[in-house]
Formats: sequence, structure tokens, C-alpha cells
Amino acid sequence: MKRRHWIEIGDEPWCPRGIRQGVTDFCRFVEQASGVYNAVAPKLVEALQRTASHRVLDLGSGAGGPWLKLQPLLRKMGQDVTVCLSDHNPDLEAMKRASRLSGPVITGETPVPQSDAEQAGRLAQQAITFHAEPVDATQVPSELTGFRTMFSAFHHLRPEQARALLADAVAKREGIGVFDCAVRSPLMLLGMLPMPLRVQIATPFIRPFRWSRLFWTYLAPALPFVLL
Repeated sequence: MKRRHWIEIGDEPWCPRGIRQGVTDFCRFVEQASGVYNAVAPKLVEALQRTASHRVLDLGSGAGGPWLKLQPLLRKMGQDVTVCLSDHNPDLEAMKRASRLSGPVITGETPVPQSDAEQAGRLAQQAITFHAEPVDATQVPSELTGFRTMFSAFHHLRPEQARALLADAVAKREGIGVFDCAVRSPLMLLGMLPMPLRVQIATPFIRPFRWSRLFWTYLAPALPFVLL
């Protein structure tokens, strides 16, 4: 896809951690509040069934993406999956929160255990888990298996990185779904101009609460413009 690749400030190593967290927290807040990715649920169910997958490895998860809403929706549609969050710069606080809020899920892929207690322990898994170490989406460790997804993150990659990400999924024989709600059009660009105001309005409602987010939004208002 022909495009001009600009940097994303939140991805840069010199970007303050509080701003980086503020960016991913806001994106997750918008995705969950709007339910914008609920529309992909039927496609995901079809793909998971075709690949016989009961586990999802989410790449570039940021603060958790849409999964707190999307995973229960897949379950209502008859597709029980566990989701493992991963990122090149994992936000462990946000990922732990997503895992804690997800609750347990029952899957059908557990081997027959030796006792009832072992069976209960194996079946009662968190619906959403996370990988604490950094994960390069172009070279995913072999122990991280499952159908791969990426939400609102593919555009962060340069063309050669994007090709490497897809090639790695093929080489390891894993299905992959890439989703992005943005459309590159003049109308959408105009719709982005009020972003700083939206950030200032939404900040008090975003969880988990962070003093750094208040600082970078109101006292040193860099976050609204970084998001823009």
C-alpha cells in the first residue's frame, strides 16, 4: 500500500512513559466504549472455526484493545477462546487489569486430568491473560501459539515490517486477522481536528486512574496533541 510513513510519537523511545500509557489507555477506552470492533466478531468466529483455534494471541495490544468486550461477544456466538495480550512495550498494569476484569472462561481443549481438583484448576482459566516480556510481532516466540490478531496497530509498521509480520504467521502456520477502524480520507482527517478537546473531556473517565495522565492532559497538555 503506497503511503508516507510518519512516526507515532508514543512509539518513540524518547517519549515519556506517562504519555505512552496515556495514548494506549485512550485508544483502549475509545475502542471499548464505542464497540467499534464488535462488527468483526462474525469474521473472527469463522476464522477461528476454520483454523480450529481456541486461543488468540493478540499482537500490539497496548492497554488491552477491544478484548474486554469482544471476548464475551465471541463466547455468546458459541466460540470460547482465551486471549493472550502481548506488545513490544507491554503495559503490565493495564494488561493485569484486563486479565482481572475478564474473569474465568471454560474451554474444551484441556486434557483429561487425574483428579477433580486438577480438572477445576485447569478449566477455570482467565479469559484474558498476557505475556509479560516484550514481543516482536515480526518474530513471535514459538511458545506463543494461537490465532493472531492485531487491532489499530498494523499502521505503526513500516512496509518491510508489515510483510515480516505476515510472513512469520505463515511460517509458523498460524492464522492471523488484522483490523483497523481508520479510513484515510479528507473527511476523517477533518474529524480528527477536535481530538484534543475529546481527550480533555474523556480523561476523568478513563481507568485505571493515573496521575501522570492528568499531568500530561491538563498541566502540561502534551497528550491531547500527541493523540491528534
